[in-house]
Amino acid sequence: MRIAHIATLSFAAWLTTGPATAQTTAADKQGNRLLAKASASFSPTPLDATIKTSRERLKPADACGSNDECEFYTQDGVRLTFVDPQQYLVIKTVKTDRFKGRPIKALNIGTARAEAQVLKKVRAFLPGAVVKCLSAAESGEGDGISACNSQLAKGRIKLLFDKRGQLTEARVHAM
Repeated sequence: MRIAHIATLSFAAWLTTGPATAQTTAADKQGNRLLAKASASFSPTPLDATIKTSRERLKPADACGSNDECEFYTQDGVRLTFVDPQQYLVIKTVKTDRFKGRPIKALNIGTARAEAQVLKKVRAFLPGAVVKCLSAAESGEGDGISACNSQLAKGRIKLLFDKRGQLTEARVHAM
């Protein structure tokens, strides 16, 4: 009788948590897949890698800061930000001023710079990703800068646009 009671409790617990956990796991897998795809489109070095494990040729962007933050550029002009004493990669950034007249591989942006075109390219590249945009007044990014974000499991992408609605920066972040 006691075993049957435990089995009933376990089954009841599964009924209330099992499907939700399976859905969350599926959503996490989708988010992780999209984050890995987004990250790889910037550079082959995975987020959370260390400087020592990066196989790319990196050139320093600036001297390392006092808060254990170091920035490097890849040969393709992608800025990689490493933090912590172990120097983990946490942000990959492309700034459009480094790509004048050239396509941007990151997020399959290509030569698109206008917000509507960029969002169309990014949504096609990351199907299933929910991209939410905030006006300049809501974004907190500075004077006239609007932002679009997509949370992807343990990371996110961020797109910044100037007052004219032109892309200025794209990033992928580890959380």
